[in-house]
Amino acid sequence: MFSGEQVGEKVNTYLKRMSRISIPILGILASLWLLHPAIAANKPPAKGGRLPPIRLPVPKDLHERGYLGISGEGHFNIPQIKTTIVIIEIFSLYCPHCQASAPEVNALYQMIEQIPGLKEKIKLIGIGAGNWRHEGVA
Repeated sequence: MFSGEQVGEKVNTYLKRMSRISIPILGILASLWLLHPAIAANKPPAKGGRLPPIRLPVPKDLHERGYLGISGEGHFNIPQIKTTIVIIEIFSLYCPHCQASAPEVNALYQMIEQIPGLKEKIKLIGIGAGNWRHEGVA
C-alpha cells in the first residue's frame, strides 16, 4: 500500500516529466488546430475553468465502462465519468516521449488503484492523437 506522500511524489515526478514533453504535445495539438478549424475556434479553459467538451466513444469493454462509470452505447463526454478528478493523458504511438513516460503513468494508475477511497476520486484516461483508429484500441 502506498502513502499519500508517495502518491504525491509520484504525481510530482509525473508532472515534471510531462513538462519536458510539452513541446511534442503542443505540436500534436497544433496539428489538430490546423486540421480542424472548428477546434481552433475554441479557446483553452481559463485557470480554474472547465475543459471544453470532448466527445469520446463509449468503451466496448465492460471493465473499462465500469472503471469510468459509463453505460450505454455511442459517445460520452468527460464530465460524465463518475469521479471527482480526471487525469487526461494525450499520447501518440509514434511519440518516443509518450512511450518513455508510459511506465510512470502505469505506476501512477497502480498506486491510485491501491489506495481505498482514492481510486473512486481519481480516474486516468488516455487519448491517442495522430494514431490510426485500430492503434487506439487496447
